[in-house]
Amino acid sequence: MLPTKSLSILSLVSLIGMVKAATFIGCVDPYRLRNYPVVLTQGQVDNVVDQSSCLAQEYRTGAWDSSTSKCYCTSEQPPFSPYYLETSADSSGNCVEGSGHVQVYDVQTSFQFLGCRGTDLPDDAVFIDYIGFEACFDRCSSSGSTYRYAYPETFTVGSGRNSECRCGPSPLTTDSVTCDLNTRYLYYQDIIVEPSGSPDRRRALDRLSAARRLARDQPFCPIGNTPCRIPGLHGDSYECVDVASELVESCGGCMNGIYGSDNTTSTGIDCSTLPGAAFGATTCYRGSCQAWACEEGYVLEDDQCVKV
Repeated sequence: MLPTKSLSILSLVSLIGMVKAATFIGCVDPYRLRNYPVVLTQGQVDNVVDQSSCLAQEYRTGAWDSSTSKCYCTSEQPPFSPYYLETSADSSGNCVEGSGHVQVYDVQTSFQFLGCRGTDLPDDAVFIDYIGFEACFDRCSSSGSTYRYAYPETFTVGSGRNSECRCGPSPLTTDSVTCDLNTRYLYYQDIIVEPSGSPDRRRALDRLSAARRLARDQPFCPIGNTPCRIPGLHGDSYECVDVASELVESCGGCMNGIYGSDNTTSTGIDCSTLPGAAFGATTCYRGSCQAWACEEGYVLEDDQCVKV
């Protein structure tokens, strides 16, 4: 991971000219929606009467259950822990007929759903992280305009599930398949290059200049990141880490202390070392390591693996 001063500028550039709309991210058993923090009904909000009005609410993720006329909304990421997205009937995002499953949408991304493909990837696809679909869209957008495509996948890990994010400049060329576990969901974002004299572009360039000034004037890292010392290197070496979601080794704090201070105490946790957790079945969520699948001889209790 590199210091992210320049990345914050790239993320601003990538926002120029993007259009956002509701984007299908999977089908789910309505039972899994019970933990969504916001549940809207027509009796509570007069204008929530169907899927379209449900997805018009000011949240990141939305799902409309037509059988109960309820709208489920959340801005938590990921909305499912573990990832309980089920199968779709086809590559257009229609859930299996008669299953009772509900379509889930990200309503604040510039990526648009193009269907599902096999697991083969283009040679220029780039691995990003083991993260959910919404976070994948954000990371692919913040990497600059090169990444027009996102190819997230939800796959099985023992008895549990995980999601992997990859981005790239090229589409998937394999045949369309039923959207399911262990298949690639294909998304595309169209980044419009506006005329240099347009008001929107001028405002975006003004914001870009402000971001450059912030990156220059801010001592170490952008807001929301912590400057963590890099072990084995000299005193001016550090990396900018989001300790609330860093999976590898700094979940909840810096493993080797904070750069720019006398604090060398290790406060971060390597989530991959959680006792009893299956390989690849851990994540860092709000600064705390969580597991969703365990090795044989362990059971999952409150997001931790307990020996039996």
